[in-house]
Amino acid sequence: EKNAYDGTDLGCTYTKEKTVFKVWSPEAESMTLNLYATGSDQEEGAKKLGKYEMTKADKGVWEYTYTGDLVNTYYTYRAVVDGQCYGEAVDPYAKAVGVNGNRGMVVDLASTDPEGWDQNYKRTATSLSDIVVWEVHIRDFSIDASSGVSKENRGKYKAFTESTTVNGEGKTASCVDYLKELGVTHVQILPMYDYASVDESKLDTPQFNWGYDPVNYNVPEGSYSTNPYDGSVRVAEMKQMIKTLHDNNINVVMDVVYNHVYSGDEYCFNKIVPGYFSRI
Repeated sequence: EKNAYDGTDLGCTYTKEKTVFKVWSPEAESMTLNLYATGSDQEEGAKKLGKYEMTKADKGVWEYTYTGDLVNTYYTYRAVVDGQCYGEAVDPYAKAVGVNGNRGMVVDLASTDPEGWDQNYKRTATSLSDIVVWEVHIRDFSIDASSGVSKENRGKYKAFTESTTVNGEGKTASCVDYLKELGVTHVQILPMYDYASVDESKLDTPQFNWGYDPVNYNVPEGSYSTNPYDGSVRVAEMKQMIKTLHDNNINVVMDVVYNHVYSGDEYCFNKIVPGYFSRI
């Protein structure tokens, strides 16, 4: 009764006029919002833009309203609980982040929508016995040259947006065209949320993981995007992938594992509300 918050506005709510930040931490004694120009300190133009003390409101929710246009600005939270700070934390409710997911990003989600994103996709009712599910790892789907996908899009969300691809022998349809030929009705995508084991700053180095080591559940993985440094790019390109599959009458199933994370100590919720979300 005291702390259960049922609002839908946790995270940052962006408009050109203002951005409202809200984070839940009932036991915190203080909460600081940190703003940055970039998603990491290693990037050109990196600098801290300021820090702001948040105000505790009802149901254990801390708030801060920034007046002005903050789009594409990066941010973290710093909580003090029982006199102790566990370090800066990314927003658990972030929809976009910088490279390697260490800072949230204020994003204009509407600007990431591909044309026609909001249209209602008409579905033909499919009985369970007629569903054909095809599981796929985004990188594996197109990383080999024989996929027929352009070099810059291999292993990326955008590989799904290429059409009329053929395999290395030039005889058989590949990628989405191949799925259509197979009669696939549903694609189940192995984890495409932001995970830890692939370093997004070193994408010129071959790296692989299944993705079952979450860092930010509500953010697309950056290594599958063409630019992991800009948080809006991964969101836009994931939407393009999903829309292309929908346009080809293929449903999308998202594989999510909520029972563990890459690091319990470093997980953002455990820095903001220590000991509440995890038993370690």
